[in-house]
Amino acid sequence: MKTMQKLLAGAIVLSVGILMSCSDKEKTNLGFPTDKIDKKIVGRWVMADVDGKALPTNGKEAFTIYSAQKGFLSAAFGNKIWLNKAEFKLEIEDNVLFWSVQPNEKIQSLHRHAVNFVNDNELDAISHAIVIDNGDTIKNVGPIRTRFTRVTDDYAKDVVGTWEGKLTVEQDEPTEAEKVAESKKLKKGKKAEENVPTSVEEMHRWQYNTDGTYAHYVKNGENWELTSDSLSEYFVYGKLLCSHWADSTGGDSECWDIEIKDNVMKWSALRKNEDGSLYSTLLDLTRVSEEPPAEAAEMPTETQTE
Repeated sequence: MKTMQKLLAGAIVLSVGILMSCSDKEKTNLGFPTDKIDKKIVGRWVMADVDGKALPTNGKEAFTIYSAQKGFLSAAFGNKIWLNKAEFKLEIEDNVLFWSVQPNEKIQSLHRHAVNFVNDNELDAISHAIVIDNGDTIKNVGPIRTRFTRVTDDYAKDVVGTWEGKLTVEQDEPTEAEKVAESKKLKKGKKAEENVPTSVEEMHRWQYNTDGTYAHYVKNGENWELTSDSLSEYFVYGKLLCSHWADSTGGDSECWDIEIKDNVMKWSALRKNEDGSLYSTLLDLTRVSEEPPAEAAEMPTETQTE
């Protein structure tokens, strides 16, 4: 516990009083002795809401605790943070859980959860999270009340394959097909065309591989074109599907809540407007039985390990 305390204190001095406060212990209603909490929290959990309110799907975190000492975290936040089963050492003091995840030399993610109650279906806690990038704090959230739900259904195997769906693009940015075309022009030394407002429908395909990589295609005329030749990764955690990709702008990530039935995959997500309000977006995909485009064979792969 002392090691974690030092990490938290070093992360952001102003928050030490909140992070390390023991006052949360007085507000708990566990209904069982705190020395039994290590057995109650074992399992897989996905963040459901914050302070009783829905949160953007891209803001969800998922974690697994498989012993009183260890677990792993999965989360995706923009192009800075991509955690796919990142292992952590768990420390427990009464009802408070601490862990730290360091996916690379620059990024460190610190987490504190003071558990209010936990049962077979839910875990409720006062939480605080800090993310440090190369010594700078880029995320400092909390204290907030978070509710996690236990993962029961899992679509990790069902999502493997090729899926097709139609997207309507209504924005000033170019469509994926236009981005691919412009990229080819630039490689040939031709001048890029000025963007104009668009409102078009375009067909997309996602090919999810068993090794945790995927390929994304957009239909341009009669041809399916790969949108990026860089490594693209994904993970499925219960009903949460998160993807991470690289492109000329540095890449990004996004998450969706999914349901799969009878070769139809339904995507739904809450996204945040610039003013902070939320809006919902939906997408239906159909499993494609035909072989994926030839470009898929050229995709770099990376074996995922638990």
